[in-house]
Amino acid sequence: MPPNAPRNRTVALALLVDLACLALFVALGRNQHQENGGVAGFATTFATFAGAWLAAALLTQLHRNPLAWPRAAVNVALAVPTALATRIAFQDHSFKLSFTIVATVFVSLFTLGWRLLAMSARNHRAHTAPSASNT
Repeated sequence: MPPNAPRNRTVALALLVDLACLALFVALGRNQHQENGGVAGFATTFATFAGAWLAAALLTQLHRNPLAWPRAAVNVALAVPTALATRIAFQDHSFKLSFTIVATVFVSLFTLGWRLLAMSARNHRAHTAPSASNT
């Protein structure tokens, strides 16, 4: 196995979980507001948020430490306004403070929350693993 394989898997898994969080946000929002448009409507909205997330991830270099929630928090702070501005500029949506708040809170809770859980699990495993001196 190449030496970077575990790190590459972590980066890929983190990206997939982030995108799943965004997909959940879009799916729940479209369902809550009974928006039609089917798969195309979902894809358009998802692409806006995913594109903003990926662009922000390049700027924050989230791939360098994908589990670091402070770096991910900056990513949220860049991605959500970018996605909302894109929706306003190119998708004929208007600014809604309530949607801005909901989007920011949801994306923060889910993308930062899974990282905190992952780090907590990692720390728990490190503290409960038998040490070499005990064997």
